[in-house]
Amino acid sequence: MKKFLITTLLLVFTLISVNGQNKWKGFWKPVEDDLFTNPEIMTFRGIEDPTRGIWLFKFDAQITAVQLLWSKEKKKFLASPLSSTGLGVGYRHYVQYNSEPYCDFAINLLWLVGFEWNEPTEADFSLASTVTILEYVNIGGGYNFTEKSPLLLMGAIVKF
Repeated sequence: MKKFLITTLLLVFTLISVNGQNKWKGFWKPVEDDLFTNPEIMTFRGIEDPTRGIWLFKFDAQITAVQLLWSKEKKKFLASPLSSTGLGVGYRHYVQYNSEPYCDFAINLLWLVGFEWNEPTEADFSLASTVTILEYVNIGGGYNFTEKSPLLLMGAIVKF
């Protein structure tokens, strides 16, 4: 567990140092509507060719529509509907669509808390990585630390 957390932190710090600070600017704010049309913003963000798009770090919140958790006893995945929620960071690629920014692809790292709808239970904690396609659809996988098993996720992303 310690090695995993240390490796994750090193990876995050490497990404931060490799990429310019302008990719983190506005982490908590919506993407500018005139990202690809305002020359000042384009210069600030380092956009030379709007047709190539730009990668930006943004805050993410996840609502998991279906979580598939591996059952050691049954040796198969068990589905849990609307089973977890969490927060994380996303590295999103924006392209110009009708003169406005559109997120066509993203990679996300999320810390999730699982729960049961019917009764109060002990919360499950998971670390997951997902891929966002079509701006809102999330698929990915991770590890549930409470159950000590891998999981698969399918859900929707709330973007900021």
